[in-house]
Parts: sequence; C-alpha cells; structure tokens
Amino acid sequence: MDIRELYERYHRRVFFSAYKVMKSHSLAEDVVQETYLKAYHKLDELTDEEKAGAWLSTIAARKAVDLLRKERRAVVVSLEHIPLPDSLCQKDSLVEATCERHQLEEEIQSSINLLSPKIRDVLHLSFQYSMKEQEIAAFLNITQGAVKSRLHRGRKQLKQKFDQKKSVEKTA
Repeated sequence: MDIRELYERYHRRVFFSAYKVMKSHSLAEDVVQETYLKAYHKLDELTDEEKAGAWLSTIAARKAVDLLRKERRAVVVSLEHIPLPDSLCQKDSLVEATCERHQLEEEIQSSINLLSPKIRDVLHLSFQYSMKEQEIAAFLNITQGAVKSRLHRGRKQLKQKFDQKKSVEKTA
C-alpha cells in the first residue's frame, strides 16, 4: 500500500483524530500533514495493512499532543497591547518578576483560549507565530479585513478581561 492509497482511504479518520485533540480546523490540518509525512518515512514499518488506519490515527493523536505541548512551552504573546501591572515593572527580585511575567503570560493564554474559535485562531497566529495580517488571511482563507477586525475584537476583549480583573483586585 502506498502513501496515496493511505491518504485517500484514511484522510477523514486521521483528520478527526487530530481535531479531537486540537479543537481547531486549521491546526488539525497541520497535524494531518505532519502525520502523513511521518507515515511516508515509516511506511516500511507497517506490517499489517489492516491496521493502517489505527496506525495513522495513533500517529495523528501523538503529533497533535506534541504540537499542543510545543504551543504551551512557546507562549510568546506581545504584551504591547496589554498594560502590565505597576508591581511587575518595579520588582526588586528578578526571580519574582520572572515568575509574575510567566503567570501573566499563562493568564493571557488562558484568556485567549476562552475567546471564540475565529478570534482565538487569529490571535494565536498573530501572537504565537508572529504572522502578519496578510499571512493570516491567506492561511485561514479569509479576507485581510476580517483578520484586522478579529484582531481588534480579540485585543479589546482581552483588555476588558484584564481591566475587570484589575478592578476586582483593587477592591479586594
């Protein structure tokens, strides 16, 4: 069985295995691509053709988990649009400042994950992968105007969440 046959026969199954983990259409497609690339290189290890679907699904699930772990480790968020707390800017201890910055990045990431999928995907591509608006539009197959409005709405929603949190902390 060659790679083309595997793709034609199991593409949907592999895609849904990746989508279950990624929860994003575009990221699941990336995982599918990586899955078939790995399968191509390891095709000689497939001994039982009846188990090809399960083999590919396993590769896809593992690739998806790897990508999620990589994204969590590489949380690179541009903080120019989100005001940093004064306490973070005036720390005596570098360790303390680093910990608070890491905590802030995690809060930003979790806030981004709570946004609608359309906005979340655009923010991920912009902040984590440093893609430009035109590149995001081409990648997601949407207009550049849609990218701009989603970025604007996403930043605005993030700012509102952090402003609310800031006001709650002041009253506490």
